[in-house]
Amino acid sequence: MKGLTHFFRGAAAPAVAAFAVAIACAPAHAEDASKAAAKPNCTAPSELTRLDYTLKRLSQKISAGQPIKIVAVGSSSTAGAGASSPAMSYPSRLQVELQALMPRVPVTVVNRGVNGEESRDMLARFETQVFSENPDLVIWQLGSNSVLRDRPLSEAPAPLHEGLKRLREHGADVVLMNPQYTPQVFTKHDVEGMVHLLDVT
Repeated sequence: MKGLTHFFRGAAAPAVAAFAVAIACAPAHAEDASKAAAKPNCTAPSELTRLDYTLKRLSQKISAGQPIKIVAVGSSSTAGAGASSPAMSYPSRLQVELQALMPRVPVTVVNRGVNGEESRDMLARFETQVFSENPDLVIWQLGSNSVLRDRPLSEAPAPLHEGLKRLREHGADVVLMNPQYTPQVFTKHDVEGMVHLLDVT
């Protein structure tokens, strides 16, 4: 699956802002770079804008000044549990940050987070709540609830790889987001294994 996914650590406000910069400023295909009139004039440090793999579909649409749609799928940290308001969930903040960076590119970020779900639950919703949106990019946060519930790590790869296969077939760019950085999660014995699984997928 290398080349299909990016691995994004954390969803705190600074991380969301940095991720928005990476999306907006990551270079499109080299041959299109000179034509990227819609892309912002990026002056951010390269460590914030470098992605290991190009978000090809997203980059092409940004370069052409076309509307982009992102679907964020996950559990409570995506849904916005603990945020002061729905407007402060990370998908809502990501839309605000991206629109500020790319005022000439219409940006929509759809929040498909559901509290308490594990990867198999999310996978069951892909057809109706992810693919139906025809997203250019899917940000998939998973692993937190499986780790919290002490699920065997051996159960994690199958739904992850099935989900990535279906996303690839749909044609969306994909970013994997690691489990939530909370004490409840990061005191669990399998959390490093889950992070490693997502990191190498």
